[in-house]
Amino acid sequence: MAALSIVDSVATIPSLNEAVVMQGSPASASPVGGAEPQFTVPAAEIVHIRDQHQGFLLIQDSQDREGWILGANVTRVIPRQAPRSG
Repeated sequence: MAALSIVDSVATIPSLNEAVVMQGSPASASPVGGAEPQFTVPAAEIVHIRDQHQGFLLIQDSQDREGWILGANVTRVIPRQAPRSG
């Protein structure tokens, strides 16, 4: 049972780092306000969170671009629980 719990926990780690962008957000090269945007992440885009710093999140989008966006513009995805066999 303990081994199953560990395997289940490891399997959900990648999805714990996913989030949905709630509104179009400029992504910049540094985690500071007023930084020049490199691209804009559209609303409803699911992104992978790579890092965080002082209210900003380093995200990777579906086109494999990375940039810092305001953490307030993002909602983390809660992974679906896999059906239990048994």
